[in-house]
This record gives sequence, C-alpha cells and structure tokens, in this order.
Amino acid sequence: MEKIIKDLQDCSSSPDLNEIKRCLNLLAVKARELPDEQMKNYNVDPIIKTILRNHPCVEILDKISEILILSHSPVLFMDELNYFTAQPHLAVPTLMLIFEIKNRFDLEFPQFYEKLEETICRDNAISEGYLIFLLKTLQNRKLHTDEIAPIVKRLVQISTDTLSNECIKILYSVIVILRMHPGCFKIVHKLKKLYIFLESFDSIASIARRIFIEAENPELRPSMVFLENFSFPDLGK
Repeated sequence: MEKIIKDLQDCSSSPDLNEIKRCLNLLAVKARELPDEQMKNYNVDPIIKTILRNHPCVEILDKISEILILSHSPVLFMDELNYFTAQPHLAVPTLMLIFEIKNRFDLEFPQFYEKLEETICRDNAISEGYLIFLLKTLQNRKLHTDEIAPIVKRLVQISTDTLSNECIKILYSVIVILRMHPGCFKIVHKLKKLYIFLESFDSIASIARRIFIEAENPELRPSMVFLENFSFPDLGK
C-alpha cells in the first residue's frame, strides 16, 4: 500500500496521465481490500489536490471517486472542484463527485443546487444517467422549494426542444421531482410550456395531465417516491 501511494505521489505532478490512472486503479483495488481500522493510516488528500490541479479531466474525476474511502478531509481539494463546476465539460462529473463527498462526509457545498441547475441543458437532459443523478440529488426532503422550483422550470423549458422519446423521460422526471417536493406543485400553472404537451402523443399528454391533476388534488399524489429499480416510461406506454 505504501509503495502504491508513493508511486502515485511521485507521478502526481507528471504529465503522464496514463501512469497516474494506473496508480489510481491500483490504489482503488488495494483500498477495497483494506480493513476499516487501517484506513486512517493513509491520507491521500494532498495527492488528490495535486492531481486535480495538474489534470482537470473527466477520467481523473471518475478515478478519484473510487479512492474516496482513503480521504480524511476532502475540504482540502474542494477549491479545485469548485473551479471545475464552472467548466462546461467538467461540471456534471464534478457535481457527481461532490454529491458523493457530501453524502460520505456530511459536507456542505454552497450553491450546489444553483450549479446543478446550470447544467440542465438539452444535451445533458436527454441522458437517462444524468436524469437519474438529478433525481438522486433532489431526494432530500429538507430542500427548500426555492432550490427546486428553478430546476423544474428549466426541465420543462428545455423539454420542448427534444424528441418525443426524450421528452417523455424529462417530463417523467418533472413529475417525480414534484412528488418528492409537493410544495413545488404551486408553480405548475405558471409553466406555460407544460400546456403544450396536453396536445402531444398520448404517453406524453398523460404525464402532462397527471401533473395538472396532482397539482389540483394533493390526495391523488403518491405518499412516497422510491428510486430503487427506477425506470423511465417508453413513448409507447
């Protein structure tokens, strides 16, 4: 273990990205084999900070998530992650890593949901993986309506610029978010573009109608929302 960490430290400032990834892969494997009581003997936070500074790329962000179990205080490299959230090609994977850090270390990250809203665009929202990530970040019942409403509005807005098979997944995400945060149902009638879908394909129109029905009839909303084994409806269903 010591040799792997030393090798990683030695190459952390190197331009050799392949060697860094090799060391990170080895470290991830060894870390999973390490007994819990030995975790505290290793601290990779300074090394992570150096790597992030020298190699801001998606591949590195993915690898770092695999060695978080060896992190003691990720606050040390949060400045780097904060900077990455402003880079369009890095924003989503960075927020995914930050979300994992938030959950693992109970660490707050100011403006997380504002930055999340900024990532909502057509290219991202047509990805099921992105939408599921979005839903997971919004599961927290303690979130304020003001944090959720802009995300709902943005999703509805961009859904009109997508293909039907993409639109249905975005609208389904909207109704799931509303059910998780019922206070946001009060904005439904202000979402003018939502009315467009009432005249769309049956499967899309049915979701739009359901949103309006549940906005008017709280007793018809599901009492709980579960994301385990979550799946999106198909256009033909």
